[in-house]
Order: sequence, then C-alpha cells, then structure tokens
Amino acid sequence: MYTTTQRYTGEEEFRMHSPSPFLIIANKVLSGPVILNVGGKKHEVRWDTLDKFPSSRLGRLRHCVTHKGLQELCDAYSLGKREYYFDRSPRNFDAVLGLYRMGKLHLSQGVCVQDFCEELEYWGLTDLHLEPCCQHTYYRARWLLPQHNLGAEDLEETFGDGMFARTQKRLWNLFENPHHSCAAKVVAVVSCLFVVVSTLCLIFSTLPQFQQKDLNGVVQEEYFFEVAEAVFVGWFTFEYVIRFIAAPKKVKFLKGGMNVVDLLGILPYFMSLSLNLVTTSTTASQTKYQDEMRRIAQIFRIMRILRIFKLARHITG
Repeated sequence: MYTTTQRYTGEEEFRMHSPSPFLIIANKVLSGPVILNVGGKKHEVRWDTLDKFPSSRLGRLRHCVTHKGLQELCDAYSLGKREYYFDRSPRNFDAVLGLYRMGKLHLSQGVCVQDFCEELEYWGLTDLHLEPCCQHTYYRARWLLPQHNLGAEDLEETFGDGMFARTQKRLWNLFENPHHSCAAKVVAVVSCLFVVVSTLCLIFSTLPQFQQKDLNGVVQEEYFFEVAEAVFVGWFTFEYVIRFIAAPKKVKFLKGGMNVVDLLGILPYFMSLSLNLVTTSTTASQTKYQDEMRRIAQIFRIMRILRIFKLARHITG
C-alpha cells in the first residue's frame, strides 16, 4: 500500500523527469497485467479489458501516450511498476471494475447512491449499465436526492430578467422537474396516476358489458367513461399548456420528443369529439358520410392509447 506522501513523491519525480511518449508506448505494449491502485487497494487487469469502454477514464488511460495526459487521468503512476494511482473510494471501484470484467454493473449493498453517482461520473460511466436487479433500489434512492437550485445568474440566462421570470421558473420546476421540491413530486405522481387510470378506463370501455348502443345502433361509451375521459384530458391539457407557457424556449419545447408524445395523447380526444359533433349534425340522407366519419372517429379513439408513453417522462432508466 502506498501512502499519500509516497504517491506524491513519485509524482514530483515524474514532473522532474517526464518520460517520453515512446517509453510510455513501449511500456503499454509489454504483455502482462497492469496494476490499478485505487485508494490503496490494488487491482491487476489487462489493457484489453479496459478497451470495452474506450470513452471512459480507464479506456482513455489505456490509449494515452503523453505524460501530461496521464497526469490528467490519474493522480500518479509508475512505469517501472506498471502501476497507476487513483485517490478514490476502493469500495465503489469494485463495482466499476466488475463492469469492465463481466459487463455487469451492480450496486453494492450499503453504498451511498450519491457517492456512487459521483464515482460513475469520475470514471466516465453512466448508470444505464446497471443490472435490472439493482435499478429499482438505485433509481428510487436517486429520485429522493435533493437537487441543487439554480443560482440567480442561471435564472437570468435561462428565463430572462422579466418581472415574471421567477414565476415562470417555479412553474417550470413544478411541472417539469420532479426532483425540485415535494410539490413537484406530488404533481409527477398525480400525472402518473392519471395516465395509468385513464389507460385502464380506455381498456375497460371497450369491453362489451361497458358498451351501449344508441337508437341508430351505433356503439357508444358509458356515460361514466365519457366523464372520466373529459377529466383526464382536461388535466393533461392543463399540464401541457402550463409547461408550454413556462418553457424558457418555446420552439425547443414543441420539438421535444416527449412533448410531441404528450400532444399526441391529447389531440385524438378533441379530434374524435369534433368528428362526433359533425356526425350528429348531418342529415339522415348522408348515411354513408356518417359511417366514414364514425370510422375516422374510432381511429382517433384508438390513438388515445398513445398517452401511455407519457409515463416515460416520469420513469428513469
């Protein structure tokens, strides 16, 4: 085990006698494992193992051939011992190295999720590699982590300096950033519940026992489902309009993938409602036209199932 004094003494030595790129390349070409000393704990690995994630810190260390580059990637190193030093948590690094060796990233029991996030960021990795068995615990704990508030400078740059800038920011965080406050979490939970319940109502309304026919023999939804659908769409419309008003960049908001999904979850209801009004206002001599309009309205009713994709906004991973 190397102490801090020993590590930095070695680093000062290399500052005085920086090895040439040719010497670094020759050292990496040699066969055999290299030693990664993380927090005093040594790990022997092969360079080929680190090639699995070339954009990560260890992947860049594998291909770095300059003294300055190595200093930026590790705290100190010794070419003679083929050892690289990192002043980081050895416990979290076990999980990181497991990803390189086995292609699986697991969350160790008792590890602080915030520290684990910082370690992944330091090593140039993402939590997308987490195994399904650890995702629930990780994302649930991360969802509860407090987020840093934007400073005054960020507020002015993002939302401008108008008299409604602060109100716009509060509305945006309330409906767009569930990590910002408890109220934002409540709004996110309510939105998720509305999506799930509205989807279930849409499914149940298609069952024969919940359908009825009018005088013309046309299948109609139960009155309860019609009222429930109006309430759900009212909430989704209100949520979309508020988010659009509070968005700092309106054009970017409209082009956002999830925002397009939100809009597609709302429009079919209004389109089918409009078509139903047109159908009921036509005369009896336009039976063929009515049938076509009913078919189109039915297509829009089916398209309402797209709102299930709204859940992707509130589900991470």
